[in-house]
Amino acid sequence: MNTFFSPKTIKNRVENLRRNFSMRRFRITSQWVFGIFFLLLFLNTRYMGEDVITWPVNAFFTIDPLAGITAMAAGRKLIGFFWPILIILPVTALFGRVFCGWICPMGGCLDMFGRKSRRRSPRPAGKFYLTKDVVLLIVLIASLFAVNLSGIFDPLSLLIRSLTMGVVHPLEKTIHAVFDTAWRVGGPVSAVTEPVYGFLSDHFLSFQLPMFRYTALFLGLFLSVVILELFERRFWCRNLCPLGALLGIVSAKNPLGLNINSSGCAACKDCPTTCRMGAIEGEDKQFIRKRDCILCYDCVDSCGDHLISHPVLSDAIEHFGKHSWEQTSPVLPISRRAFLGAVGAGVFLPLALGRTARPDGLPATLIRPPGAVSEDRFLGLCLRCGECMRVCLTNGLQPTLFEAGIEGMWTPRLISRIGYCEYSCTLCGQVCPTGAIAHLDTVTKRKVTIGTAVINKNLCIPFIKPEQCLVCEEHCPTPEKAIVFDDVMVPGPDGAVLIKQPRVIDHLCIGCGICETKCPLESDSAIIIVRDGEDRAKETN
Repeated sequence: MNTFFSPKTIKNRVENLRRNFSMRRFRITSQWVFGIFFLLLFLNTRYMGEDVITWPVNAFFTIDPLAGITAMAAGRKLIGFFWPILIILPVTALFGRVFCGWICPMGGCLDMFGRKSRRRSPRPAGKFYLTKDVVLLIVLIASLFAVNLSGIFDPLSLLIRSLTMGVVHPLEKTIHAVFDTAWRVGGPVSAVTEPVYGFLSDHFLSFQLPMFRYTALFLGLFLSVVILELFERRFWCRNLCPLGALLGIVSAKNPLGLNINSSGCAACKDCPTTCRMGAIEGEDKQFIRKRDCILCYDCVDSCGDHLISHPVLSDAIEHFGKHSWEQTSPVLPISRRAFLGAVGAGVFLPLALGRTARPDGLPATLIRPPGAVSEDRFLGLCLRCGECMRVCLTNGLQPTLFEAGIEGMWTPRLISRIGYCEYSCTLCGQVCPTGAIAHLDTVTKRKVTIGTAVINKNLCIPFIKPEQCLVCEEHCPTPEKAIVFDDVMVPGPDGAVLIKQPRVIDHLCIGCGICETKCPLESDSAIIIVRDGEDRAKETN
C-alpha cells in the first residue's frame, strides 16, 4: 500500500508545516501591509488639485464593527457602507480577534513602540482591565438613544483624528522650515533639496499648511496612548479600547482560536512572559483567555514543546461549548454593579446631553458642512474621524469642543474667518463614511445653503467712515450676487461723499463664508455667517 497519502503521513507533514511556518512572521507582514495601506489612504485624504477623491480613503471604517453598529443605531438607518462587518464578525467569532492583531493600524502603531515597553507581558487582569467593557456598554446603550459617542473612543477615529489635527501641522511645518532654510542657503544645497521638496509637495504635503484648533490637545491625547504603551504593552487595547471589548465579546467562545494542549502542558511559564495581551493564565495548567487573544503567535514560537496551536475543525466541533474547551472568564466579566452603572450612564447621558441636537440649542455661528443632515441625525451618524476636516482645501472645517455639547465634541464646523467653503468643492461629502455629510454633485452643492451672511455695521468700513470697501461683493461667488451696494451720501472731511454700503440679499446667500474670510479687517470680520436659512433645518426626517 502506498503510504505517501496515508493519514499518518499527511498528519506528520501538516505538523512539520506548522512548525516550520511562522504565523508570527506572517502576522507582522500583515500589520506592515495594512499599516502602509492606511498611511497611503491617509496621505491621499487631501486636496490634490482635483475635485474627486479617487482613493477609497475611508476603507478601514467599512470593517469597523463599533463604528458601523453605533452609527446605524444612532442614525436610525441601515448603512450599506458597513457591509464588510458581516464578514469580520463571523471570522472573529470563529478564530478570535484577527482584526486587532493583524489589521488594526492603531495596534500596529502601538506594537512599534511596544518593543520599548517596561512591562512587555502584562498581568492577566489589571486595575483598568474592565474599563473598556464599561465604556463599550455606555457607548452601545447611548447609541440606542440616538447619541453616538463611539467616535470619541474608536481607535480608527482616534488615530485619524490625532494624525490630522495633532501630528500633520507640526510635522509639515517642520518640513517646510527645513527646506525653506535650505533654499535660502542656495547653491549646491538647494540644488539637492528643491527636487526632494517638489516630490514631497506633489505626493505627501498638503495643498496648504493645515492649522487646526486644539492641536496641542489632539497631539497630547495621542502621545498619552503612546506613553501608556511604553509603560505596559498594548495598554490601550487591553484596558481602554471599546472596539477591542466588542471583538472580545464576539470571540470569547471562538472554536478555532489558539489553544494550549493541557495534557502536555507543564506550566513552564514561558508563554505568559511573551503574551503582549496578558491572555495566558493558570497555575498547574495554563490556558488562553480567548476574549483577549489577538493571535499574535508569540506564544506559539515560545513554546518549545509545540503545545499551542489551532485545533482541527473536527475537534473544535466535538469540544465546542464544553468546560474543558473554555476555562476562561465570562464573555462580559464585569460585576453586576458595574453593568447596571454602565447601562444607567448610557441611558442618562443622552437625556442629559442630547438637548443641543435641537436647533435652538446651537450657537448662531455654528455652521455645519454643506450636505450635513439635520443636527440630531448628524450627531448620530458622525464618527468624529476628522477626514472631512483633513480634506477641506481652505482649512475652514475645524473641530468643535463643547460648542455643540459634549455629544457633539470634535464634530466639524465651518469657521469662515479661517477658511471659506469653496463654491464648487464636494470633497467633504466624498470622504464621509456614514452619510452624516451627503455626497453632493457640483450642481447641487452650489445651491445648498449652509447659512446667511450678516453685516456688522459697527465694524464695516463704509458704515463707520467715508471710505469705500468692495471686497465682500467682489468675492461673492453666486451667479446673482448675494451682496449688493446701496449708494449713500455720508459726511466727509471735504463735504458729502457718495459711499457704496453693502447689503446682503438673504434668499441669494448660501453662507459659503468667503466674504468673512476675505474681509480686510485685521481682527473680527465685519461680516459673519449665521445658521439662519440653512437647508438642513428644513428636513422633516
